[in-house]
Amino acid sequence: MTPRPDEKTVKQLKEDARRALQAYEDEVAAAEKKYALRLNDLKNSYHGALTDISDALGKTRDAIYKLIKRHTQKTPASK
Repeated sequence: MTPRPDEKTVKQLKEDARRALQAYEDEVAAAEKKYALRLNDLKNSYHGALTDISDALGKTRDAIYKLIKRHTQKTPASK
C-alpha cells in the first residue's frame, strides 16, 4: 500500500475538487437557465402551450411555470 501524501498535496487535491465542483455547478445552472428561457419562448407560442409542454415533458404545469419564473424574473434595482 502506498503511503499517504503530504498535507500540501492533500490540500491541493481538495481545492482542485472544490473548483471542479463549482465549475460543474456553474455549467448546470447555465444550462438550466437556457432551458428555462427556451421553455418560456415555447410557452408563449400559443394559448395552452404550457399544458402541452408539461404533457410532453412529463412534468406538472406548476413545476415548469416555477422553473420559468425563477429564471425570467427581473431582479429589483438596488438602491
